[in-house]
Amino acid sequence: SGVERNLAKVEVVGSNPITRSTPPQEHGFCLMHNVGNWVLGGSSAVLGVCGLFVSAKAGPDSVGYYGGLAMFAICCLFIMHLIRTSESHV
Repeated sequence: SGVERNLAKVEVVGSNPITRSTPPQEHGFCLMHNVGNWVLGGSSAVLGVCGLFVSAKAGPDSVGYYGGLAMFAICCLFIMHLIRTSESHV
């Protein structure tokens, strides 16, 4: 039909997502192209858990308690930021 002829002119691949996706090797990078984000995310997770340990050991209404919770919250926000930026660069 005329629609299929027009689609063939613009080189529409089809509805199969496997044929539409291109392997990472064709883009010139490997699967771990953002290793720095993985390292930053892992170290932030360790730092956030350490903040929770500091908060647990400190008494309530102390600087260590609120500081540890703040460190955990900041690390969680930073990890979310890393996830958002790495998803937008895929």
